[in-house]
This record gives sequence, C-alpha cells and structure tokens, in this order.
Amino acid sequence: NECSLTHARLTGVKAPLWNAVNCGMRGASLAGGDFRVANIMQCRLTRASFAEAEMAKARVLKCRTDGLDLSRARCEDAVFIEADLRQSAIAGTQFFRTVFIGCGFSGRSMQGVSLVGCQFAESDLTGTDFSGADLTQAGMQKAKAAGACFENARLAMAVLLAASLRGAVLRGADL
Repeated sequence: NECSLTHARLTGVKAPLWNAVNCGMRGASLAGGDFRVANIMQCRLTRASFAEAEMAKARVLKCRTDGLDLSRARCEDAVFIEADLRQSAIAGTQFFRTVFIGCGFSGRSMQGVSLVGCQFAESDLTGTDFSGADLTQAGMQKAKAAGACFENARLAMAVLLAASLRGAVLRGADL
C-alpha cells in the first residue's frame, strides 16, 4: 500500500477500488483517471492533479491536500475527511452528495458552484464566498461559517444544525 508516485505522470489511469495508504503523490498527474470507490488514506497529495477524474464514491481520508487540483472532476457521493481545500482548484468540479467532515474551506471562493446535497460537518467555512452557489439540501452540522457570504445562494431544504453563522451574509438567498 505504501508507494511513491511523486511527480509521476499517470494521466488516464484506471484505478477503481484502489487502496492507497500513506502514499507520496506530491505533484503527480492523475488527471482524467478513474478512481471510483478508491480509498486514498493519509497520502501526501500536495499539488497533485485529479483534474477531470472520475471520483464517484471515492474516500479521501486525512490526506495532505494543499494545492490539490480537482478541476472538472466528478465527485458524486465522495467523502473527504480532514482535507484542507482552501487552495485547491475546483473550477467546474461536480460535487453531488459529497461529504466533507472536518475540512477547511475558509476564505475561498465557491461562487456559483453546485453543492447539491453536500454535507459540511464540523468544517471551517469561515469567510467562504458561496454567492450564487446551489446548496439545496446541503447540511452544515456544527460548521463554522462566520462571515461567510451566501448572497443569492440556493439553500432550500438545507440543514444548518448548530452551525455558527455570525456575520454571514444571506441577502437574496433562497431559504
């Protein structure tokens, strides 16, 4: 399970059901790969690229994720635990029913991103810009969202259980 893929070029690799534990993938290109139902645990993903990857039901658990590129990836029913996604590339990423537990998003832009059914349990959303985002049926259980901007966001049927929203902007939001 332990492996070193640092700066490897594995574009388009087929790795469904892959179990990667404690792997070094710093700067690796896994763009366009198939990682459905993969378990990626305690790996170093600094500046790794999963751009345009299929990550449905993938689990990214306690990995170093600074600078992770998820642009245009498909993350349906995926799970991220303790991932720092503040500097990750997510343009065009499809998040649908994705679960984020203890993840960091503080200060990043999520403008217009579709996050339907996503869960942000105990995650840091402080100062995050969700302007125009679709958070229909999203959950923010015990999330820290102080100063977050939800202007014109869709929050229909969202659950904000014990979420900290002090100073959050909800102008024009669809609740």
